[in-house]
Amino acid sequence: MPEPRSVPVASTGAGRSSVLPMLAIALVCLVAVTRLVLWAWTQQVSFDGAMNLEAARSLVEGHGYRRMYADHEAFSHAVQTRAPYILPAAAVFAVFGVGLWQAQLVNLIYLFALAAIAFAIVRRRVSVPWAALAATVILCTPQIQDVGLNGYGEVPALAWWLAALPVLYRANGEREAGLLRCLLAGVLIGMAMLTKTVLLIGLVAVLPVFAIERWRQRRDFAFLIAGLAALLAGSALPAAVHEAGRFLYVADFASWKHWLHDELLAVHSRRASAPASTIPARWRARWLRTSACCSMPWASQAPRW
Repeated sequence: MPEPRSVPVASTGAGRSSVLPMLAIALVCLVAVTRLVLWAWTQQVSFDGAMNLEAARSLVEGHGYRRMYADHEAFSHAVQTRAPYILPAAAVFAVFGVGLWQAQLVNLIYLFALAAIAFAIVRRRVSVPWAALAATVILCTPQIQDVGLNGYGEVPALAWWLAALPVLYRANGEREAGLLRCLLAGVLIGMAMLTKTVLLIGLVAVLPVFAIERWRQRRDFAFLIAGLAALLAGSALPAAVHEAGRFLYVADFASWKHWLHDELLAVHSRRASAPASTIPARWRARWLRTSACCSMPWASQAPRW
């Protein structure tokens, strides 16, 4: 009789080597989420964040989009975070009232959304473990509770900004983005710029990268121009809707034009006073090169995990 063949037994070493890092990442992520939730539940917002949130409270109390002290100015330039943050905050105040965790809730949601978007982007390019690590790194960023919560609009703006990437590039095998997706990505970028007007500067960096990628996909000027036009039209749409609403509220063209002029001057002054100038030039250059490469869908992939 022929001897029975031995059945190979699968080794569990590879499985354990992949499960243990994921368990470690999940544990660190859970600790980070718990820390952020506790901070949002117990800590007051910053002074600058309170100036943003007072506009949300003013809306709920029926006084309009204005500050609640000093000159009670409508659409004050001191309120440097706009409608994509203010309106959800007003909705939270209207439903749950005004309090510590209510003031932090919108920031917390935007911060978790930013981590989820980072997860989606890295997952499409690499794998689930690397995506989980990317989201965890965001939630564990030093002092993230100070800049990500407390009424600030930087993290909400960044969440809108990065959300454009998975819209433009759905999967590794799908290279070209249609005009509708370019338009939608532009709307998301426009929401980021509306949240923080200073991100108008970022559009200068986005357009050349988008144009290079568009030309790489298809060497066709009509294809390139159509994509750029759709992206720019989408990015202008949120600001157009916002400005139309503000014009109807002000009901005076001269006042509306004067406000817009002052806002652009404020953007320039905030750029001129940015602390980035204290960073050595070589590190700024390295950061810019790294950021540009990471934003491109053809960047080198990390090893499979």
